Amino acid sequence: MPDWSEFTPGHWIGLGVVGYHVFLTLLWIVLKLTLRRRVAPWWLFIGYSGGLLIFLPFMELFRNPWWRRKWLVRAGVKRGHVVLDEGFGMGTSSIVAARIVGREGMVYALDNEPVHVLILWLRARIRWMKNLKVFLSSADSVNLPVESVDVVHACDSFHEFPMEQTLQELYRVLKPAGILAIWEEHEKKKVTNALNQAVERGMFSFIEQEKGFYKLMKT
Repeated sequence: MPDWSEFTPGHWIGLGVVGYHVFLTLLWIVLKLTLRRRVAPWWLFIGYSGGLLIFLPFMELFRNPWWRRKWLVRAGVKRGHVVLDEGFGMGTSSIVAARIVGREGMVYALDNEPVHVLILWLRARIRWMKNLKVFLSSADSVNLPVESVDVVHACDSFHEFPMEQTLQELYRVLKPAGILAIWEEHEKKKVTNALNQAVERGMFSFIEQEKGFYKLMKT
């Protein structure tokens, strides 16, 4: 047996990190076996929950909510709207969107990362937000009625989606002349190609496209 008295703080930190990642792996296996909807792949789940999750909350502290509000307003989110926020991360955009749409509207926040869902669910409950519904789902299988959404918003997450299937699903849930708004920082070329193909098929038409921001209307 190891001599625990010889363990330094560094050893305990290392054991804690290993134990946390083992716990996350077991949690992912349980979710994968018990949930009917697809969850994030293991490498993504561990990457976010085991690494980025340590830093993302601090990044949100230094990013004023006005930055999120600016993109939501530019996307066309208004009072009374039904909004689908896909791939919400820490959920700040979803919370800001819920404030914009007010009691007359509704925000559905979707993510396939269980830890993100739990964090936003807690944030919404702390604020007593009844117009914000959080659910775990993949982007290409949204459990919402046909033509029920005014605006779909995706902030720096669309590159992680199966794009062709996701665009077909978003076309299904968007109302006639509904808006698809995407802000993308990383895979701009990949996202642009997928959106151009959707436009060529007659699903959407571009309203605005500038420096990683895409605003399209369902046709």
